[in-house]
Amino acid sequence: VGRRSNPRPIASGIPPFPSSRPSPIAFARASALATAIIVIALLAGCGDGQTPPPSVNTARDSLTVESTQDPIADTRAAYKIAFSSHRDGNSEIYTAEADGRNVQRLTFTSFNEYPHDWSSDGNKISYMLDTGGEVDEKLLEERVFELDQEWQRENPGRTITDQQAEEMVQNALREQGVIGGAIRWFIYTADADGSNQKPIRDEPGGFDDWPVFSPSGQEVVFSFTWGGGNWDIYSIGFDGAPPRQLTFSEYADVRPDWSPDGGRIVYTSARDGNWQIYLLDMQSWQEKRLTSGVANSRQPVFSPSGKEIAYHSVSGAMGADSISELFVLDLETLDTRQITRFGKSACCANWSPDGEFIYFLMSDLGEDAWDSDIYRISPNNGSYEAVIVNPGFDGRVVVSPFLD
Repeated sequence: VGRRSNPRPIASGIPPFPSSRPSPIAFARASALATAIIVIALLAGCGDGQTPPPSVNTARDSLTVESTQDPIADTRAAYKIAFSSHRDGNSEIYTAEADGRNVQRLTFTSFNEYPHDWSSDGNKISYMLDTGGEVDEKLLEERVFELDQEWQRENPGRTITDQQAEEMVQNALREQGVIGGAIRWFIYTADADGSNQKPIRDEPGGFDDWPVFSPSGQEVVFSFTWGGGNWDIYSIGFDGAPPRQLTFSEYADVRPDWSPDGGRIVYTSARDGNWQIYLLDMQSWQEKRLTSGVANSRQPVFSPSGKEIAYHSVSGAMGADSISELFVLDLETLDTRQITRFGKSACCANWSPDGEFIYFLMSDLGEDAWDSDIYRISPNNGSYEAVIVNPGFDGRVVVSPFLD
Protein backbone atom coordinates (compact mmCIF):
# COMPACT_ATOMS: atom_id res chain seq x y z
CA VAL A 1 0.00 0.00 0.00
CA GLY A 2 1.39 3.40 -0.91
CA ARG A 3 2.85 6.06 1.32
CA ARG A 4 0.44 8.16 3.33
CA SER A 5 0.72 11.60 4.86
CA ASN A 6 1.61 12.16 8.49
CA PRO A 7 -1.26 11.31 10.86
CA ARG A 8 -3.66 14.15 11.46
CA PRO A 9 -5.45 14.94 14.72
CA ILE A 10 -9.20 14.86 15.04
CA ALA A 11 -10.97 17.71 16.74
CA SER A 12 -12.06 17.26 20.30
CA GLY A 13 -15.73 17.46 21.15
CA ILE A 14 -18.41 16.65 18.57
CA PRO A 15 -17.01 17.14 15.06
CA PRO A 16 -19.09 17.89 11.99
CA PHE A 17 -20.35 14.93 10.02
CA PRO A 18 -17.86 13.70 7.40
CA SER A 19 -18.85 14.34 3.81
CA SER A 20 -19.71 10.65 3.39
CA ARG A 21 -22.53 10.97 5.94
CA PRO A 22 -26.01 12.37 5.38
CA SER A 23 -26.17 16.09 6.10
CA PRO A 24 -28.09 16.98 9.27
CA ILE A 25 -31.70 18.05 8.70
CA ALA A 26 -32.97 20.52 11.29
CA PHE A 27 -36.50 21.50 12.20
CA ALA A 28 -38.28 24.55 10.77
CA ARG A 29 -41.22 24.63 13.13
CA ALA A 30 -41.90 23.92 16.78
CA SER A 31 -44.27 21.08 15.85
CA ALA A 32 -41.47 19.28 14.05
CA LEU A 33 -39.20 19.81 17.04
CA ALA A 34 -41.88 18.31 19.27
CA THR A 35 -42.06 15.30 16.97
CA ALA A 36 -38.32 14.89 17.29
CA ILE A 37 -38.46 14.99 21.08
CA ILE A 38 -41.06 12.21 21.01
CA VAL A 39 -38.74 10.14 18.83
CA ILE A 40 -35.91 10.80 21.29
CA ALA A 41 -38.03 9.52 24.13
CA LEU A 42 -38.93 6.37 22.20
CA LEU A 43 -35.33 5.66 21.26
CA ALA A 44 -33.82 6.53 24.61
CA GLY A 45 -36.24 4.66 26.84
CA CYS A 46 -36.43 5.54 30.50
CA GLY A 47 -32.70 5.72 31.21
CA ASP A 48 -30.98 9.03 31.78
CA GLY A 49 -27.99 8.07 29.59
CA GLN A 50 -24.27 8.42 30.01
CA THR A 51 -22.39 10.94 27.88
CA PRO A 52 -19.60 11.80 28.59
CA PRO A 53 -18.37 8.47 29.98
CA PRO A 54 -20.17 7.23 33.07
CA SER A 55 -18.72 7.38 36.51
CA VAL A 56 -18.06 3.89 37.77
CA ASN A 57 -18.35 2.55 41.27
CA THR A 58 -14.89 1.46 42.27
CA ALA A 59 -15.96 0.30 45.72
CA ARG A 60 -14.96 -3.33 46.10
CA ASP A 61 -16.26 -5.95 48.45
CA SER A 62 -14.45 -9.02 49.68
CA LEU A 63 -15.70 -11.27 46.87
CA THR A 64 -13.16 -13.80 45.66
CA VAL A 65 -14.23 -16.18 42.89
CA GLU A 66 -12.35 -19.46 42.78
CA SER A 67 -11.82 -21.35 39.53
CA THR A 68 -14.07 -24.39 39.16
CA GLN A 69 -11.38 -26.48 37.47
CA ASP A 70 -9.14 -29.09 39.07
CA PRO A 71 -5.67 -27.66 39.84
CA ILE A 72 -3.22 -28.00 36.97
CA ALA A 73 0.49 -28.57 37.34
CA ASP A 74 2.05 -26.06 39.72
CA THR A 75 3.84 -23.94 37.13
CA ARG A 76 2.95 -20.65 38.76
CA ALA A 77 4.85 -17.88 36.97
CA ALA A 78 5.52 -14.30 37.99
CA TYR A 79 2.81 -12.84 35.79
CA LYS A 80 -0.99 -12.68 35.81
CA ILE A 81 -3.88 -12.73 33.39
CA ALA A 82 -6.94 -10.48 33.18
CA PHE A 83 -10.12 -11.67 31.52
CA SER A 84 -13.80 -10.89 31.15
CA SER A 85 -16.51 -13.18 32.48
CA HIS A 86 -20.29 -13.33 32.72
CA ARG A 87 -20.17 -15.55 35.80
CA ASP A 88 -21.84 -12.89 37.94
CA GLY A 89 -24.40 -11.65 35.40
CA ASN A 90 -22.98 -8.97 33.12
CA SER A 91 -19.42 -8.97 31.81
CA GLU A 92 -16.90 -7.89 34.46
CA ILE A 93 -13.11 -7.98 34.61
CA TYR A 94 -11.25 -10.55 36.71
CA THR A 95 -7.59 -11.39 37.28
CA ALA A 96 -5.89 -14.67 38.10
CA GLU A 97 -2.44 -16.17 38.48
CA ALA A 98 -0.78 -17.42 35.29
CA ASP A 99 -2.06 -20.95 36.00
CA GLY A 100 -5.66 -19.86 36.65
CA ARG A 101 -5.62 -19.85 40.44
CA ASN A 102 -6.74 -17.09 42.79
CA VAL A 103 -9.40 -15.50 40.60
CA GLN A 104 -10.24 -11.97 41.78
CA ARG A 105 -12.99 -9.69 40.52
CA LEU A 106 -11.85 -6.13 39.65
CA THR A 107 -14.91 -4.29 38.33
CA PHE A 108 -18.32 -3.95 39.97
CA THR A 109 -20.64 -2.02 37.65
CA SER A 110 -23.96 -2.47 35.88
CA PHE A 111 -22.16 -2.13 32.53
CA ASN A 112 -20.07 -4.64 30.55
CA GLU A 113 -16.28 -4.38 30.69
CA TYR A 114 -13.70 -6.18 28.52
CA PRO A 115 -9.93 -5.98 29.21
CA HIS A 116 -7.54 -5.30 26.33
CA ASP A 117 -4.03 -4.78 27.68
CA TRP A 118 -1.68 -4.41 30.63
CA SER A 119 0.77 -1.51 30.77
CA SER A 120 4.41 -2.50 30.37
CA ASP A 121 5.06 -1.94 34.09
CA GLY A 122 2.08 -4.09 35.06
CA ASN A 123 0.46 -1.30 37.05
CA LYS A 124 -2.54 -0.59 34.81
CA ILE A 125 -5.13 -2.39 32.70
CA SER A 126 -6.89 -0.85 29.69
CA TYR A 127 -10.42 -1.92 28.88
CA MET A 128 -13.59 -1.14 26.98
CA LEU A 129 -16.81 -0.25 28.81
CA ASP A 130 -20.14 -0.89 27.07
CA THR A 131 -22.97 1.24 28.44
CA GLY A 132 -25.66 -0.79 26.69
CA GLY A 133 -27.03 2.00 24.48
CA GLU A 134 -28.10 4.51 27.11
CA VAL A 135 -28.84 7.99 25.77
CA ASP A 136 -28.30 11.45 27.24
CA GLU A 137 -31.74 12.88 26.43
CA LYS A 138 -30.88 16.43 27.49
CA LEU A 139 -27.84 16.53 25.21
CA LEU A 140 -29.90 15.18 22.33
CA GLU A 141 -32.66 17.73 22.85
CA GLU A 142 -30.14 20.59 22.90
CA ARG A 143 -28.46 19.32 19.75
CA VAL A 144 -31.75 18.91 17.90
CA PHE A 145 -32.66 22.51 18.82
CA GLU A 146 -29.32 23.76 17.47
CA LEU A 147 -29.84 21.95 14.18
CA ASP A 148 -33.41 23.23 14.03
CA GLN A 149 -32.17 26.81 14.19
CA GLU A 150 -29.54 26.13 11.54
CA TRP A 151 -32.08 24.56 9.18
CA GLN A 152 -34.49 27.48 9.58
CA ARG A 153 -31.77 29.95 8.68
CA GLU A 154 -30.95 27.98 5.54
CA ASN A 155 -34.59 27.19 4.57
CA PRO A 156 -36.80 30.16 5.55
CA GLY A 157 -40.51 29.52 5.24
CA ARG A 158 -40.20 25.76 4.57
CA THR A 159 -41.81 23.04 6.67
CA ILE A 160 -39.99 19.86 7.61
CA THR A 161 -41.69 16.46 7.26
CA ASP A 162 -42.02 13.83 9.98
CA GLN A 163 -39.57 11.61 8.07
CA GLN A 164 -37.02 14.41 7.98
CA ALA A 165 -37.54 14.98 11.69
CA GLU A 166 -36.78 11.35 12.44
CA GLU A 167 -33.67 11.50 10.25
CA MET A 168 -32.59 14.53 12.25
CA VAL A 169 -32.87 12.59 15.50
CA GLN A 170 -30.97 9.64 14.07
CA ASN A 171 -28.18 11.99 13.00
CA ALA A 172 -28.08 13.53 16.48
CA LEU A 173 -27.95 10.05 17.97
CA ARG A 174 -24.96 9.22 15.77
CA GLU A 175 -23.15 12.16 17.30
CA GLN A 176 -23.68 10.55 20.70
CA GLY A 177 -22.44 7.24 19.38
CA VAL A 178 -25.83 5.52 19.50
CA ILE A 179 -26.74 4.02 16.14
CA GLY A 180 -30.37 2.96 15.99
CA GLY A 181 -30.39 2.34 19.74
CA ALA A 182 -27.15 0.34 19.61
CA ILE A 183 -24.50 0.16 22.28
CA ARG A 184 -22.07 2.93 23.19
CA TRP A 185 -18.47 2.06 23.96
CA PHE A 186 -15.86 3.96 25.96
CA ILE A 187 -12.21 3.15 26.64
CA TYR A 188 -10.87 3.21 30.20
CA THR A 189 -7.81 2.50 32.30
CA ALA A 190 -7.70 1.19 35.86
CA ASP A 191 -5.00 0.29 38.31
CA ALA A 192 -4.19 -3.40 38.35
CA ASP A 193 -6.20 -3.85 41.57
CA GLY A 194 -9.33 -2.34 39.96
CA SER A 195 -9.08 1.09 41.57
CA ASN A 196 -8.67 4.49 39.91
CA GLN A 197 -10.93 3.78 36.92
CA LYS A 198 -10.75 6.65 34.41
CA PRO A 199 -11.93 7.22 30.82
CA ILE A 200 -9.12 7.63 28.30
CA ARG A 201 -11.15 9.79 25.93
CA ASP A 202 -14.05 11.66 27.47
CA GLU A 203 -15.49 13.64 24.54
CA PRO A 204 -19.00 12.59 23.51
CA GLY A 205 -19.67 10.87 20.22
CA GLY A 206 -18.62 7.76 18.38
CA PHE A 207 -17.52 4.31 19.48
CA ASP A 208 -14.10 3.61 21.05
CA ASP A 209 -12.74 0.07 21.26
CA TRP A 210 -9.63 -2.08 21.77
CA PRO A 211 -7.28 0.21 23.74
CA VAL A 212 -3.68 -1.08 23.79
CA PHE A 213 -0.82 0.64 25.64
CA SER A 214 2.31 1.82 23.87
CA PRO A 215 5.51 0.26 25.28
CA SER A 216 6.25 3.56 27.06
CA GLY A 217 2.80 3.61 28.64
CA GLN A 218 2.33 7.22 27.48
CA GLU A 219 -0.25 6.46 24.77
CA VAL A 220 -2.84 3.94 23.73
CA VAL A 221 -3.79 2.86 20.24
CA PHE A 222 -7.48 2.09 19.67
CA SER A 223 -10.25 1.64 17.11
CA PHE A 224 -12.81 4.40 16.52
CA THR A 225 -15.92 5.02 14.41
CA TRP A 226 -18.70 7.58 14.24
CA GLY A 227 -21.01 4.71 13.32
CA GLY A 228 -21.57 2.39 10.40
CA GLY A 229 -18.83 0.23 8.93
CA ASN A 230 -15.94 2.70 8.69
CA TRP A 231 -13.57 2.15 11.63
CA ASP A 232 -10.03 3.55 11.76
CA ILE A 233 -7.06 3.23 14.08
CA TYR A 234 -6.12 6.18 16.31
CA SER A 235 -3.63 6.87 19.07
CA ILE A 236 -4.08 9.14 22.06
CA GLY A 237 -1.87 10.19 24.94
CA PHE A 238 -2.74 11.00 28.53
CA ASP A 239 -1.76 14.68 28.20
CA GLY A 240 -5.13 15.96 26.98
CA ALA A 241 -4.10 16.28 23.33
CA PRO A 242 -6.66 15.13 20.74
CA PRO A 243 -6.33 11.68 19.13
CA ARG A 244 -4.19 11.14 16.01
CA GLN A 245 -5.68 9.20 13.14
CA LEU A 246 -3.29 6.48 11.93
CA THR A 247 -5.28 4.66 9.22
CA PHE A 248 -7.52 6.14 6.57
CA SER A 249 -9.35 3.22 4.97
CA GLU A 250 -12.89 3.51 3.64
CA TYR A 251 -13.61 0.19 5.36
CA ALA A 252 -13.04 -1.15 8.86
CA ASP A 253 -9.58 -1.10 10.47
CA VAL A 254 -9.91 -2.60 13.94
CA ARG A 255 -8.23 -4.47 16.83
CA PRO A 256 -4.73 -2.97 16.82
CA ASP A 257 -1.64 -4.10 18.72
CA TRP A 258 1.59 -2.18 19.35
CA SER A 259 5.00 -3.75 18.71
CA PRO A 260 7.37 -4.12 21.70
CA ASP A 261 9.74 -1.53 20.19
CA GLY A 262 6.89 0.96 19.63
CA GLY A 263 7.67 1.34 15.93
CA ARG A 264 4.89 -0.72 14.35
CA ILE A 265 1.20 -1.48 14.72
CA VAL A 266 -0.65 -4.54 13.45
CA TYR A 267 -4.41 -4.59 12.98
CA THR A 268 -7.31 -6.27 11.20
CA SER A 269 -8.81 -4.66 8.09
CA ALA A 270 -11.84 -5.37 5.91
CA ARG A 271 -10.55 -3.31 2.98
CA ASP A 272 -9.96 -6.43 0.84
CA GLY A 273 -13.48 -7.83 1.02
CA ASN A 274 -12.77 -10.09 3.98
CA TRP A 275 -10.75 -9.71 7.20
CA GLN A 276 -6.99 -9.59 6.68
CA ILE A 277 -4.06 -8.47 8.82
CA TYR A 278 -1.98 -5.39 8.09
CA LEU A 279 1.18 -3.87 9.56
CA LEU A 280 1.79 -0.11 9.78
CA ASP A 281 5.34 1.24 10.11
CA MET A 282 5.08 4.27 12.42
CA GLN A 283 8.10 6.02 10.87
CA SER A 284 7.57 5.57 7.13
CA TRP A 285 3.75 5.36 7.39
CA GLN A 286 3.87 2.46 4.96
CA GLU A 287 1.24 -0.26 5.36
CA LYS A 288 1.95 -3.89 4.52
CA ARG A 289 -0.59 -6.68 4.12
CA LEU A 290 0.52 -9.77 6.05
CA THR A 291 -2.21 -12.34 5.27
CA SER A 292 -4.23 -13.21 2.19
CA GLY A 293 -6.69 -15.73 0.82
CA VAL A 294 -10.35 -16.51 1.41
CA ALA A 295 -9.97 -17.11 5.16
CA ASN A 296 -10.88 -14.34 7.61
CA SER A 297 -7.76 -13.58 9.65
CA ARG A 298 -8.24 -11.43 12.74
CA GLN A 299 -6.93 -10.04 16.00
CA PRO A 300 -3.13 -10.06 15.58
CA VAL A 301 -0.86 -9.71 18.61
CA PHE A 302 2.91 -9.30 18.68
CA SER A 303 5.17 -11.85 20.33
CA PRO A 304 7.41 -10.49 23.13
CA SER A 305 10.37 -10.48 20.71
CA GLY A 306 8.39 -8.54 18.08
CA LYS A 307 9.48 -11.06 15.44
CA GLU A 308 6.16 -12.93 15.18
CA ILE A 309 2.45 -12.35 15.54
CA ALA A 310 -0.26 -14.74 16.65
CA TYR A 311 -3.78 -14.46 15.26
CA HIS A 312 -6.87 -16.54 14.58
CA SER A 313 -8.35 -17.40 11.23
CA VAL A 314 -11.74 -18.71 10.07
CA SER A 315 -12.19 -20.44 6.72
CA GLY A 316 -15.49 -19.50 5.12
CA ALA A 317 -18.32 -17.55 6.68
CA MET A 318 -18.00 -16.61 10.34
CA GLY A 319 -20.73 -17.85 12.67
CA ALA A 320 -21.62 -20.19 15.51
CA ASP A 321 -20.70 -23.28 13.47
CA SER A 322 -17.42 -22.01 12.04
CA ILE A 323 -14.08 -23.25 13.38
CA SER A 324 -11.43 -20.70 14.21
CA GLU A 325 -7.80 -21.81 14.54
CA LEU A 326 -4.68 -20.12 15.92
CA PHE A 327 -1.70 -19.33 13.69
CA VAL A 328 1.74 -17.81 14.19
CA LEU A 329 3.29 -15.69 11.43
CA ASP A 330 7.00 -14.85 11.06
CA LEU A 331 7.19 -11.13 10.24
CA GLU A 332 10.43 -11.47 8.25
CA THR A 333 9.56 -14.44 6.06
CA LEU A 334 5.74 -14.23 6.30
CA ASP A 335 5.73 -17.99 6.86
CA THR A 336 2.79 -19.18 8.95
CA ARG A 337 2.20 -22.26 11.07
CA GLN A 338 -1.06 -23.53 12.51
CA ILE A 339 -0.84 -24.31 16.23
CA THR A 340 -4.37 -25.53 17.11
CA ARG A 341 -6.33 -28.47 15.69
CA PHE A 342 -8.85 -29.36 18.37
CA GLY A 343 -12.09 -29.62 16.36
CA LYS A 344 -13.31 -26.67 18.41
CA SER A 345 -13.06 -22.95 17.89
CA ALA A 346 -9.84 -21.35 19.17
CA CYS A 347 -9.41 -17.58 19.09
CA CYS A 348 -8.22 -14.41 20.74
CA ALA A 349 -4.53 -15.08 21.32
CA ASN A 350 -2.29 -13.31 23.84
CA TRP A 351 1.36 -14.17 24.51
CA SER A 352 2.95 -14.84 27.89
CA PRO A 353 5.80 -12.38 28.57
CA ASP A 354 8.44 -15.07 28.03
CA GLY A 355 6.86 -16.25 24.76
CA GLU A 356 6.51 -19.79 26.11
CA PHE A 357 2.70 -19.81 25.98
CA ILE A 358 -0.12 -18.33 23.95
CA TYR A 359 -3.28 -17.85 26.00
CA PHE A 360 -6.52 -18.20 24.06
CA LEU A 361 -10.25 -18.96 24.22
CA MET A 362 -11.69 -22.28 23.16
CA SER A 363 -15.35 -23.09 22.70
CA ASP A 364 -17.65 -25.71 21.18
CA LEU A 365 -19.73 -25.02 18.10
CA GLY A 366 -23.42 -24.34 17.59
CA GLU A 367 -25.52 -23.65 20.69
CA ASP A 368 -22.47 -23.89 22.96
CA ALA A 369 -20.40 -21.40 20.97
CA TRP A 370 -20.62 -18.83 23.79
CA ASP A 371 -19.49 -21.29 26.47
CA SER A 372 -15.82 -20.43 26.11
CA ASP A 373 -12.94 -21.27 28.43
CA ILE A 374 -9.36 -20.06 28.74
CA TYR A 375 -6.44 -22.29 27.70
CA ARG A 376 -2.76 -21.85 27.01
CA ILE A 377 -0.63 -23.61 24.41
CA SER A 378 3.07 -23.80 23.64
CA PRO A 379 3.68 -22.35 20.15
CA ASN A 380 6.82 -24.50 19.97
CA ASN A 381 5.59 -28.03 20.71
CA GLY A 382 1.78 -27.74 20.78
CA SER A 383 1.31 -28.89 24.38
CA TYR A 384 -1.66 -27.18 26.00
CA GLU A 385 -3.66 -27.05 29.22
CA ALA A 386 -6.82 -25.51 30.64
CA VAL A 387 -6.36 -22.36 32.72
CA ILE A 388 -9.90 -21.13 33.52
CA VAL A 389 -12.86 -23.49 33.07
CA ASN A 390 -16.18 -22.05 34.16
CA PRO A 391 -19.80 -22.52 33.00
CA GLY A 392 -20.77 -19.74 30.61
CA PHE A 393 -18.67 -17.12 28.88
CA ASP A 394 -15.10 -16.35 29.94
CA GLY A 395 -13.41 -14.22 27.33
CA ARG A 396 -10.87 -11.65 26.19
CA VAL A 397 -7.85 -12.83 28.12
CA VAL A 398 -4.79 -10.55 28.30
CA VAL A 399 -1.47 -11.37 29.95
CA SER A 400 0.59 -9.08 32.17
CA PRO A 401 4.32 -8.50 31.93
CA PHE A 402 6.54 -10.11 34.56
CA LEU A 403 5.61 -8.71 37.96
CA ASP A 404 7.82 -8.18 40.98
